[in-house]
Amino acid sequence: MIHNPAQRISIGSLAIAKLETPACDRGEIGICYAIHQNDARGLGATELRYAFIFEQGRFDAFTRSEVDTTLLVRTDANPRLADYRITSEAALLDDWRKGVFDFGRPVGFIRNHPQ
Repeated sequence: MIHNPAQRISIGSLAIAKLETPACDRGEIGICYAIHQNDARGLGATELRYAFIFEQGRFDAFTRSEVDTTLLVRTDANPRLADYRITSEAALLDDWRKGVFDFGRPVGFIRNHPQ
């Protein structure tokens, strides 16, 4: 169940990294933990950013075009995280250490070779 670019990304959406970035290795599983608007360029024009935390505890936020380039977003999501709210980066990492995020491998998934 791989993402269709027109599909909505929600809190708890699972993704597989297509490319290596500072936040993830190729093939690493990520979970969307926040969606927010950001004026990244300081021009007053906001765009949605999708924040993902990855298996190794690294995290980053991506624009929709960055998501489409970098991640394979699955159509399934972790329903336990639908109401997740980040309070701080320290709390996010604490939740990661506690195992709040379930990075269970999708059926048919081969590490470093996203389908």
